Amino acid sequence: MSVSAKITWYWRRLIVMPLAEIPWRIVRAVKVRVLVWHYRRALAPQANWAQCPDRRLLIAHDAAADMPAAPVDAWLRDGFPIFEERWALDALPDWYRDPKTKTPSPHSAGLFIDYRNAQRVGDIKYLWEPARFHVCVPLAQAWRATGHPQYLDAIALQLDSFLDQCPCPQGVHWSSALESAIRLLNWALVWELTGGRESPLVAGEQGAVRLQRWLEAIYWHQHFIHHYYAAWSSANNHLMGEAAGVFVASSVWPLWSESAAWQQQARQLLERECVIQNHRDGVNAEQALCYQQFVLDFLLLPLLVADRRQHAFSDAYRQRVHAMAVFLAALKDDEGGWPQIGDADEGLATGLSVDGVNANYASVLATVGVLFDDAALAQAGRWDDKNNGLLGVACRAHHAALGEQSAHPLPKAFPEGGYFHLGDRALSVWIDAGPLGLGALAAHGHADALQILLWVHGLPVLIDPGTYAYHTEPRWRDYFRGTRAHNTVAIDGLDQSVIGGNFLWLDKAHAHCTDHQTEGREQSFSGYHDGYRRLSSPVRHQRDVCMNVSDHTLQVTDRLLGAGAHGIAQHWHFDPRWQPVLKNNRVTVEVAGTMISMQLDPQLRWQLVRGDEHAPLGWYSRQLDQREPCASLVGQGHGSGDVQLQTRIALNNKGSV
Repeated sequence: MSVSAKITWYWRRLIVMPLAEIPWRIVRAVKVRVLVWHYRRALAPQANWAQCPDRRLLIAHDAAADMPAAPVDAWLRDGFPIFEERWALDALPDWYRDPKTKTPSPHSAGLFIDYRNAQRVGDIKYLWEPARFHVCVPLAQAWRATGHPQYLDAIALQLDSFLDQCPCPQGVHWSSALESAIRLLNWALVWELTGGRESPLVAGEQGAVRLQRWLEAIYWHQHFIHHYYAAWSSANNHLMGEAAGVFVASSVWPLWSESAAWQQQARQLLERECVIQNHRDGVNAEQALCYQQFVLDFLLLPLLVADRRQHAFSDAYRQRVHAMAVFLAALKDDEGGWPQIGDADEGLATGLSVDGVNANYASVLATVGVLFDDAALAQAGRWDDKNNGLLGVACRAHHAALGEQSAHPLPKAFPEGGYFHLGDRALSVWIDAGPLGLGALAAHGHADALQILLWVHGLPVLIDPGTYAYHTEPRWRDYFRGTRAHNTVAIDGLDQSVIGGNFLWLDKAHAHCTDHQTEGREQSFSGYHDGYRRLSSPVRHQRDVCMNVSDHTLQVTDRLLGAGAHGIAQHWHFDPRWQPVLKNNRVTVEVAGTMISMQLDPQLRWQLVRGDEHAPLGWYSRQLDQREPCASLVGQGHGSGDVQLQTRIALNNKGSV
């Protein structure tokens, strides 16, 4: 990042801050320097085992000791997958060099390292991911199931090398309190899965040394997070994750004089942020579905620990967790997948979920279904190794019993989060009329106001193309979160909201639902957003959607209300599997034996684009750092004053014009 780019970023970051945050950040900058000075000189206090729990708090007392489904033996041979690369488990790790770009990161204090600067640290996601210690959890599960020492040897190599190379506060692994918290969660799981103080990892003379060094790191991780909690405009999912890490660690290892205070503060933060950062209808305020499952685990793990300590979280906390799972269940498709609304970085709270984010959505639903005795959630979910470990054999039987019960219908509207459903299984749409994202930054939101997502017989047809890039490749980062990558209308080639940086939005669009009807033969939605109010000739985009559930037709009317002349671009993005055909103003596409017809507005010039690198346009990203071509339908034109566009979608060619 150049000096001018860095100055621009800081200026944009500054202008979205509340005024009271500015002096707080100045004071914090001073405290950071004091903190680093302290870490370089202080010694961790000795652990006092008197208050250590005599039972497991994360892993169930009747946890199944099965070999995990994850391919741990293949990982030992070929390396653990880190996005598009592999992290070797049979060689000494280099915790300062990311496996993608091979860029060496500085050995200076982590709090002084600009981890956003790819020239200094490489792709930070590739370096942080293995340091979360996800891989060590299934290795611990495999050892627990088989007793084979190679699994413990691999854990010991990862742990010892990290403790050797990354003492507090040295290196990029001490630049993020969230990364430290996730590491604590996985260390706690490894600790309990391998036997705690009785673990072979800490047995004998060598094990005693490892235990001492490990405990010192656990202490400093909690100390670091306690003094570096996310706050003000940065208080998003990071704050909940940080509090979850400290709450779990101070419960599993209540070994120091500060432990009780750390635990109490973490509990208070979780109680507060659970309600602030998640709407009453269950939609996480980040407006990013991948972060919904991420945050759910941050809330569920402390909930389990607190229940086992017989000091449960409040009813408000529990009700919000339940509502979050209901929202996830409502958006599940027939393939067991979920749309990629907002940012998605494959983030997982623990290594119990190494089968990936989609698998963790289903796992979380099974967990919440059992904890709240909710048949609809249990049936939408899937019991897996994670649930075997966290909940145990008795809960597995309860989950199976819930699968045989009648379930309540899931909601069709989440008005605070801004998601509204029309249709049935044959033709189903969700419309996004929610906020851009959370707080002043709206960091993980996308400019997708009034986007339509469409499924036919449970299969995704019109999709959200995903995320692809975070800290690197800014051109692609901006495309995938921009308006033209979503199924909505762009004016004058501009995004609905103004991008200020990789995780920063400036002028933000506000979307609203004005009507939503789901009863009877005709179902409908009406809403608008004001993102283009900033133009010299302001435009308001209003979208009306009418679904006829008898003949499975969908009418979309876009009204662009304003004055002056403007460029107009309407976009529709198809799942990469489907091959739409455009002829004149009509598109046909076959989806699993069903023919779909789209009649397009003749006021626009239409083209199908697939995998255009220059624009860019016509791309789909299944996961971070991976993209593939998809068909994108683009209609472009100009209009003056009020403009109305009509799109009609029908199954089996019914209702086509």
